[in-house]
Amino acid sequence: MTYTKPVISLPAVCQTPPEAQYTVIFLHGLGDSGQGWSFIASAARNYKLDHFNFIFPSAPDIPSSLNFGMVIPAWYDLKSLHNVRADEDVDSIEMSLEYVTLLVEEEVTRGVPMEHIIVGGFSQGCALSLLLAATLGERMGGFIGLSGYIPMLDTVKHINCTDPDLARANSTTPIFLAHGEKDNAIKFELSRENEACLRDWGFQDITYKQYKGLSHSTNDEEIDDVMKWLVRVSELELA
Repeated sequence: MTYTKPVISLPAVCQTPPEAQYTVIFLHGLGDSGQGWSFIASAARNYKLDHFNFIFPSAPDIPSSLNFGMVIPAWYDLKSLHNVRADEDVDSIEMSLEYVTLLVEEEVTRGVPMEHIIVGGFSQGCALSLLLAATLGERMGGFIGLSGYIPMLDTVKHINCTDPDLARANSTTPIFLAHGEKDNAIKFELSRENEACLRDWGFQDITYKQYKGLSHSTNDEEIDDVMKWLVRVSELELA
């Protein structure tokens, strides 16, 4: 897999030094692109989040088992919606996670503090974000997980059991989890599993939302909740 697609980068609109800024790296889902979620940067300006940078990377094009081998944008190959952890594409998951980590490191090099960097995503993007939260071992600004699940669950459980200090680094890092109750792709029940696992691993600051009638998508209410959460995250740093 090669990560050569252009990254959509929408910088903060107020003139502040990098150390006073926040960066949100948001990862799209299967078959989508960074452009597909760039609207949340515009939504953020309505909440006066003018000191936030937004980065929307796009996944490589790979053959998709769910689409009969058709080549589409994906962070990894997903074999089944009935069992999202069936025959997981571990190599691609790990490669995509390394790519996201590189994007985080680039922001740190630019001068944005690690504690001001938020990684989030939808569906496959959510999966990578929660995997990063559970395995990074360094304090970050926050994580957003929309309509997804924790991949490589047995591996992550083993890591957190054998290294209890791992989650401690992000134990007070805010996490926003949300899922539509009518999700026809990633089962709604997996959102409850996400929350339970993260709490078991020591994460304390979890905001959980569920939306009646929402399928595998987003809506205005969810985006509004994400924006309010981002406001809270930036205010926590000032407190």
